[in-house]
Amino acid sequence: MGGPREPRRGRAGRAHRADIPIPDTDAVATDLAAVARSLVEHATGPVGRAVQSALFSDAARLPEPAGARRRIFADRLRRAEPLVVRAVERGELPPGTSPAEVLRTLAGPIYFRLPVTAEPVDASTADQAARVALAAARAGVLTG
Repeated sequence: MGGPREPRRGRAGRAHRADIPIPDTDAVATDLAAVARSLVEHATGPVGRAVQSALFSDAARLPEPAGARRRIFADRLRRAEPLVVRAVERGELPPGTSPAEVLRTLAGPIYFRLPVTAEPVDASTADQAARVALAAARAGVLTG
């Protein structure tokens, strides 16, 4: 373990843990919009574009890059879970709402546009993704 790649992986992991701040505004709509805007800002910035290229390239099908991609996204989901848990506790979302499903629904429109359709994303994309995720969660369809 600790070969020449270890320090680089450690720095990358720390950078990704700090890349998307998780808000706590006491309003799930505001929190989701802030996370979505942070995702867009990060994904369209220089570091985010480089990470996207690496994570979604053909090389990412190899075990090590694929594992890194899974770890990065699992870490983001884990860190953002409290946002949804707090919203359920406040009664803004129904009991049984899956934090992971809400966050996947939030990120889906953003990440679909970037590597799949190569469409631009911006604040309006983020706001729409937040509204879709919130509507689905409130409708009770994002359960685990």
